[in-house]
Amino acid sequence: MSANRFSNCPQCEKRFHKEQAALRDRINSSYGKVSQYEYEKLQSHRMVGYKKNDNLREDWEIIVEDELIIRYEAFCEACGLKIDFTGRQPIATN
Repeated sequence: MSANRFSNCPQCEKRFHKEQAALRDRINSSYGKVSQYEYEKLQSHRMVGYKKNDNLREDWEIIVEDELIIRYEAFCEACGLKIDFTGRQPIATN
């Protein structure tokens, strides 16, 4: 199997958005309750959007012999997400 590409990890992106939503709630609830310095410090941790980081390595292979075999593997270097898939389909012969 060869490394065909690196792409964005869906699990990392989902975690990023969840963490940013929690931070946004914390910032909103702290308004007027903490010093201006602390409030600005909280705001400095916010990120506008998810940065594409290409940390998901995707490998696949297609084999045509007596049957069609498709193998797909993906692994995220950041969060450890692992995906393995193998599909087989008989090839009709005349």
